[in-house]
Amino acid sequence: AADMTGLSRFDADDTATIVASWSATGAPSAASGTRFRIDEVSVSGLVRDTGRPARSDEDTYTLAAAAETFGVRSVVAAPITVEGRLWGSLAVASTSDEPPPPGTEERLGGFAELVATAIANAESQVELKASRARIVTTADQTRRRIERDLHDGAQQRLVSLGLQVRQAQANVP
Repeated sequence: AADMTGLSRFDADDTATIVASWSATGAPSAASGTRFRIDEVSVSGLVRDTGRPARSDEDTYTLAAAAETFGVRSVVAAPITVEGRLWGSLAVASTSDEPPPPGTEERLGGFAELVATAIANAESQVELKASRARIVTTADQTRRRIERDLHDGAQQRLVSLGLQVRQAQANVP
């Protein structure tokens, strides 16, 4: 029963970047690439500081100004941990007067683990492609160096040796 969802990556400077967002109403939500400051008393701040799922209702914590703009009354967020490091958070928001049911944090945490696996796989594919590109580049550079060495060194010596053999043959009766 979420009205909005968001996937955010934590940055080093106490900010986060929205990677993806969705709204049930189709109303504009925060665009991918939007950066925002993480406040310690926000859900994102709680997730970042504790590495655990967190909940924010109007009664417990101050909602971010952006959330209030969309009429958000409560937010539940779970950490996304990729290969042992806290990568970001997955959040669901509700505009309802009713807070999300008990256990929402744990269910969202389970789903966040699947998201973390997908992110780890995507990062591994990027690293693999970069590694392959480095291997191809190194192989090309090595091939060009060998070609240069052959052209400038061995080929020249072979031509010189061939000329010396012909001259020796010409000198032999």
